[in-house]
Amino acid sequence: MDNVGAFYYGKYNLISIVKPDSLEREADLWFFKRDLSHEYTHYYLDKYLHENSTTSIPKWFDEGLAEYVSVTLDNVEVSDSIEDVINFENLNTRKDWANYRKESNQLYLQSHYGVKYIIDNNGIEVIKKIIDQSKSIGFLKSFKDNTGLDVSELHMYIE
Repeated sequence: MDNVGAFYYGKYNLISIVKPDSLEREADLWFFKRDLSHEYTHYYLDKYLHENSTTSIPKWFDEGLAEYVSVTLDNVEVSDSIEDVINFENLNTRKDWANYRKESNQLYLQSHYGVKYIIDNNGIEVIKKIIDQSKSIGFLKSFKDNTGLDVSELHMYIE
């Protein structure tokens, strides 16, 4: 797992974070807290899905939520540009994510922008609506019903 500073492993309820060399600088502490918040979001979402017997959600949505919580909700404005935006339809599974991650280091940023776009245009409550309705009608239909977009269109709104 090259270039991984943290991860959540649901099977064992494990959050693992690589200890930084130092937490003395403000930036080091912020990145540590960011990683912890990101991974805790995965944990929380995993538990919510399990407790509500909801089918899994796409990997891009899971990662985008974790990025949104760990960055945007901390009042940090992300403005990095993305060179090659990938259609979100191609980022559904862990395997999809791993394959595209070999080609692009911007998947987290793209997913963050995707979730941020959804929230900015529909309100934060749309996230829970999408997840909860996914149980009965599936993620793709729930996404369309709650955002007015097909998942296949979302990448076109990422700048």
